[in-house]
Amino acid sequence: MKSVSYKPGSTETQFRNLVYKSSDFLDLSNATITMNLSVNQSFLDSGASLQVMAQRAGDDYAGVYCNAVPADTEWFRVECPVEGALTLGNATEFQYGVQTLGGDGNADAKVSIYNIQVTPQSN
Repeated sequence: MKSVSYKPGSTETQFRNLVYKSSDFLDLSNATITMNLSVNQSFLDSGASLQVMAQRAGDDYAGVYCNAVPADTEWFRVECPVEGALTLGNATEFQYGVQTLGGDGNADAKVSIYNIQVTPQSN
């Protein structure tokens, strides 16, 4: 199974993130963002928090942020609902991914994203 991974690294920055930018959707109002993720044991041991996000790329970075709480190193799914309106505003694309905060700065900590799915509001 292919994935993209990153190492959150030091605690010198408030948020560290891995994002994928896309202009596939112009409106995420009431959509659901689903991601399959995993973390390694070093990430679990670091004490860092993890959030799934979908936000405007640039502009004001308005978006949705959902806490992801891994129990172990097995992959897990997070569904992040956009409750209400979320349009592009002055941005040209959305970005999807994860962000981490805190932790002990363990250089071996790793987060992997296996899949990102955007399910628009059904009519």
